[in-house]
Amino acid sequence: MEGTSPPPAQATGDAPGAPPKLRARHVALAMGVGAIAGAFAMLGETGYIVPSFALALIDPLFFSLLTVTIVAPLVEEAVKPIGLMVVWHEERPDFSLVQWAVLGFVAGLGFALMEDALYMWSISSWGWGTMLMLLGTRLLFPVHMLCTTLTGVGYGLWTKSKDPWHFIFFIAVAMCIHGFFNFAVSVVG
Repeated sequence: MEGTSPPPAQATGDAPGAPPKLRARHVALAMGVGAIAGAFAMLGETGYIVPSFALALIDPLFFSLLTVTIVAPLVEEAVKPIGLMVVWHEERPDFSLVQWAVLGFVAGLGFALMEDALYMWSISSWGWGTMLMLLGTRLLFPVHMLCTTLTGVGYGLWTKSKDPWHFIFFIAVAMCIHGFFNFAVSVVG
């Protein structure tokens, strides 16, 4: 996999020798693509329901746990870092790990905001009280931001070391955390 590493950094207009700055366009791109990924992930997860409908009829609890603990983390954690990849492939910035973590955080924030908006829309007939309670509960547990921050660190390590296994390791950890979180919420809730 050595041949799959990104090319070296290009000039970004920053002072020679100075680390590149994380600009508003980088943050907006990571957050915007994270939000768009949230909408597509929800569609992808909904598409999973149709072929597995028989499983839902046989054992609804198993179907629900499988969806929230396996399918959702795999799909969501795979699409959230796309904005980071776009930033890298457009500009080749030599960001620090902290800057990659910040980009990961805002990608996760964009994803979470879109997912929350879609959840609010889907339960809008239940009334404002229910919508606000769900939103407040979801804001207490920023799992999307945490997981994509870790993925951002892994992506940053990949860009610096040229070893994609850093990214693979961190995204796998993020998927496990997300799956465990969803399992815990499902069991407790």
